[in-house]
Amino acid sequence: MTLLLAIPTPVRADAAMDAIYRQVDRQQLDDALGAVNALLKSRPSDVEARFLKGVILTRQGNFTGAIKQFHDLTVERPDLPEPYNNLAVLYANQGMFDLARESLLKAIKTHPSYATAHQNLRDIYGKLAAQAYSRALKMETPQSDSAKLALVTKPNTLREQGERAQPSPEMLAQKEEMRRIQEEAQKLQDEANAAKEALTAAQTRMREESRKRAEAESRMEDLLTRATQAETELAKQQKQLAKETLKQQQAAQLRKQLEQERQARLEAEAQARAEQIKRAQLAAAAPARPLQPPPPPPQVEEPAAPEKHTVAPPMTRREEAQETQAAPVRVMAAAPTQDAPAHPPQDDEASAAVHNWAKAWARKDVETYLNSYGENFRPSRGRSRATWEKTRRNRLSKPGKISVEVSDLEISDAPNGRKRATFVQTYRSYNYRDQVKKLLLLEKQDEQWKIVRELSGG
Repeated sequence: MTLLLAIPTPVRADAAMDAIYRQVDRQQLDDALGAVNALLKSRPSDVEARFLKGVILTRQGNFTGAIKQFHDLTVERPDLPEPYNNLAVLYANQGMFDLARESLLKAIKTHPSYATAHQNLRDIYGKLAAQAYSRALKMETPQSDSAKLALVTKPNTLREQGERAQPSPEMLAQKEEMRRIQEEAQKLQDEANAAKEALTAAQTRMREESRKRAEAESRMEDLLTRATQAETELAKQQKQLAKETLKQQQAAQLRKQLEQERQARLEAEAQARAEQIKRAQLAAAAPARPLQPPPPPPQVEEPAAPEKHTVAPPMTRREEAQETQAAPVRVMAAAPTQDAPAHPPQDDEASAAVHNWAKAWARKDVETYLNSYGENFRPSRGRSRATWEKTRRNRLSKPGKISVEVSDLEISDAPNGRKRATFVQTYRSYNYRDQVKKLLLLEKQDEQWKIVRELSGG
């Protein structure tokens, strides 16, 4: 049985590493080991150099040193499949097939389309099945118990840095082949169980295996119980978060309603005063007629007291409260002429910035999306900028298409030369949809409008 060994392929232009690769290719292993050790003194965290050292130690027959080298890499870089694969090769060469199988499963978990690990795992399953059948029939384990697995010598996933390829047709065929081999292995195990009745010496070993299986099942049941409890707790927290969000949305809606009612009252009072002045002017222009007392101003009905809602306490910074919570004051102005633009140029620029931000979000252009936020942007809920960016990158890297629509967009002035953008945001994905009122506070930085605050409401 032959398994594949990973040999590192240079992932960057590096004269020192290129020289070491040439020494390895010429089988100058002692010189190569000395060179890579010297390089690691100046660059102790160089993953490629450490990986190559493990390959050199393996070729020199220093399996203990090679195992330590690859094991340390799996601890520090668990996202790379090649160190796991090479550990499996070394374990299998020493007859430790269970450890080899675990290492290969970890390699596949980090990189599901990694063909080398799939091929090696297929050979390991075949070897384990043959061993189980031989033990059941009280047969001697063959002398070639230490399988020759092929070492992976090229850490190609260093180029991917977290990307995962989709399974190719060849990989799907290999998976089907693995399933067939596993079924054959199960058949061999069933035959071994049947032979147990006729082989008294094998009964003790089979009972021990049954005990271990029961312990594994018990551990699995415990893990499932813990997972269920964690899911229940998560659902509870999500429900509580939804309640808090609803309260905040209701409070924002209440503030907006009160402001609208106040504006309507002020407009009604201004209109009443204008009517009084107009009547007074008409009466003054006709002195022969007896003066009539001006009619009393129309009574503006005070709005009914709203229901009590739990409103979040105001922000500590007064300027931020003015910029993000105050509604724009309506000013009665003459309609623009045909030659004058309907909106100031800066409002058009701010509006374009909002639409570009939404388009970058919808097409999952992470860099353009994050660049829409200013250097002084402060995320909500007290999160740091780094934590917020990491969360946004993770969400935008998930598969599936999304849609982000902006409607009812209004741009108004805010203190300190900033702009306030309010609109309705509609978000859609394959399994989720919501529609919220959103407020963005924009500030001009390097001749571009950037987002410095972002709030969502009801």
